Amino acid sequence: MYSGLFGVNYVILRYANVYGPRQSAHGEAGVVSIFNDKIKGNGDIFIEGDGLQTRDFVYVKDVSGANYICATEDIKNETFNVSTNTDISILELFNTMKKYSGYEKDASYKEARKGDIRSSRLDNSKLLKNTSWKPEYTLDQGLKEYFDN
Repeated sequence: MYSGLFGVNYVILRYANVYGPRQSAHGEAGVVSIFNDKIKGNGDIFIEGDGLQTRDFVYVKDVSGANYICATEDIKNETFNVSTNTDISILELFNTMKKYSGYEKDASYKEARKGDIRSSRLDNSKLLKNTSWKPEYTLDQGLKEYFDN
């Protein structure tokens, strides 16, 4: 609206499931930070549903890179998805976190949350096509760095 009325340029970035160091496990926390909180305290981890539901996880360094590029390149009045455009199951996420953290317990399963989305992946092709940005971290690389910090 401001663009149309006042000529203010904009770039809108829609993020997939962002994860990274120092993310809080409380409030509107993502599953990575919730699992990490349980791992740190050697608590029990519960997966809701069968664990095969998928999400698109994007490392915070890739998100900050997208923000920087969209702020510094000549991009006006666009909306982009910032994602890896990759389906990762919650079970795969758990097993990768377990590998890098040394956590030894198995996950327990709970009933699926009512209304939970089975698959969530954002198409980042418009961002890739219109900017010099590309994701640099796979889930495996991001979680390895996450646990090395």
